[in-house]
Amino acid sequence: YSIGAVYEDMRDYSQALLYYNTACTIRERIFGTNHPDTAQSYDSIGGLQLKKEQYTEALFYLNKALDIRGEIL
Repeated sequence: YSIGAVYEDMRDYSQALLYYNTACTIRERIFGTNHPDTAQSYDSIGGLQLKKEQYTEALFYLNKALDIRGEIL
């Protein structure tokens, strides 16, 4: 996840997305799909998609993060 954040700061969005997706897959396997860490991964992917102006994808992932946080909080 942190490597993805560095690539995002460097504006290398394709590499950032690769690492965010990898982190998300690992978190889904370890924690499941209804966990705050998994929600963080969805949020990061959504935020990155927003920067790329991929609004449909951004909305999808940001809503997933919101749904999880709404359920667990």
